[in-house]
Amino acid sequence: MCAKVKDLPYVWLRSHYELRTFSINLLKWVGLWTLDSNASPLLKCIYYIYNKIAVSAMFIFAITLFFDMYMMMDDLSIVTDDGCVFAGIVVVLFNVMNYQLRRDKIGRLSNETLQSCEELCQLSGDGFMEILQYYLWRDKVPFYNFCLLGYLLVIALIFFAPTGNGSLPIRARYPFDTTVSPGHEIGFIVEACSIFIGVTAILAVDSLIISFCNLILLQLEILNMNFQRCTTVKVDRTAEAFDNIVIKEGLSEIVQTKTSRNEQFEKYFKTYIRHHQRLVAMIEDINDLFSSSMLVQIFSSTSMICLTGFQAIVISGQDSHLWKYCIYLCAAVSQLLYICWIGNEMITHSSSLAEAQWLSQWHREPLDRTASLLIFSTMFSQKPLRLKAGKFYTLSLETFIAVRRE
Repeated sequence: MCAKVKDLPYVWLRSHYELRTFSINLLKWVGLWTLDSNASPLLKCIYYIYNKIAVSAMFIFAITLFFDMYMMMDDLSIVTDDGCVFAGIVVVLFNVMNYQLRRDKIGRLSNETLQSCEELCQLSGDGFMEILQYYLWRDKVPFYNFCLLGYLLVIALIFFAPTGNGSLPIRARYPFDTTVSPGHEIGFIVEACSIFIGVTAILAVDSLIISFCNLILLQLEILNMNFQRCTTVKVDRTAEAFDNIVIKEGLSEIVQTKTSRNEQFEKYFKTYIRHHQRLVAMIEDINDLFSSSMLVQIFSSTSMICLTGFQAIVISGQDSHLWKYCIYLCAAVSQLLYICWIGNEMITHSSSLAEAQWLSQWHREPLDRTASLLIFSTMFSQKPLRLKAGKFYTLSLETFIAVRRE
């Protein structure tokens, strides 16, 4: 999974792989992944201890936040302030534990999405490079924007939050006095490490999920294109795999040396149907691995939107922390909006496959050979692919609007 790029067979997806490797390395650096199999036993032992310290620090931080909310139930302003941070740390902890328990499955899914997309690119004719670049841009821009927003919040909370009279960057209830040394230093280290590790973890986790989904969307777009020109596709890069085809330059027909034109259509059509079924299986894997995380994300984002909205109204014009709540609100809304938009794209792109299959020039082929293929493929294509948030929500723009209304 984390091998060097030059050792991998990816030709068309090298940039996608590099970005994904960087996301996994982020998890490694904060102790939330595993080292390469060739790492020394001593290094693995040290990393194991580092992992337990990182996870323990976040759990301690979450517990101290919860107790502070419980002890200050009479002060709604403090409860909502703590609640914003607590909602965020709960999402981080849930995702961290999910990745800790399902790391191998997530690694296999990562390899499968990359490998299937690479194979489809090799099978495709001209015209897919623009789609490939567009989805690389869709991977990079949100990742760098979320990194900017996330680490801006980290810097603001750790270095610019008022800490006069021995107070900590974020209110929390510790079993020792944090206003004097060394209690203050211990509390500050716990909070600073938890904030940095938590933000880094959620950035890496979200970027991986978005990368999985974007590669599936990329393949759906390429499949749409390939279905529509199933008999005229130019495969000049895969001559070794299809040496039985000779493509005449400037002509829309394919001259075959070993197989008939009808058999060639059937061959490509079946290949694309199988690839679509492969995408269906990948979506099922994504829902199996991440639907619970998506549900927690929706609940957390909804809570943060409500709590930050309340804080912004209550402290308007009288508190210097308004900037903090604006960042909370932007992070919650943008995170929820982007994943719901991707879910909406998944429904739209997968629903258009049936039309692409209908436009595949099947009527030029013998009906006895194409009828069963078309019926079979349409049965699968009429059911759109959906990203799930638990058993309750389908991620879409309608879901985002419903959450905003709530």
